[in-house]
Amino acid sequence: MGEILQEKVRAWTREGVPGAAKVDVRMAPGERIPLPSRSIDRALLIHVLHEISDVEFYFRELRRVVRPWGRALIVDWNTPKDAPWVGQAGPPPWCRISASRAAVLSAKAGFQKAGRISGLTHGWGLVCG
Repeated sequence: MGEILQEKVRAWTREGVPGAAKVDVRMAPGERIPLPSRSIDRALLIHVLHEISDVEFYFRELRRVVRPWGRALIVDWNTPKDAPWVGQAGPPPWCRISASRAAVLSAKAGFQKAGRISGLTHGWGLVCG
């Protein structure tokens, strides 16, 4: 998936899409994010929390690499509690993280606020800053 996104960003840069040249797609194996502290303005995580074994540690890592004024946008799958149709798409329901749990973990990691994004069909969105 990361390779597909990297190629898309390169295509956007060639096409002259504003801001595309500033996008740097990185794959982070495991929970450790291989970036210096306070080194990024924005982080985008889409459907990855269920792949992470220590989500609490990962939120701390995310807080470490995002600058104090920066933001992290997280989009992930609904849990069975959030949506009864949950088993039809995405990972097994038992490994999903709820939006409320993600908000708690973001606050615990040191993000000052977390705003919900509504209207997503199969998941939830959270902006942490």
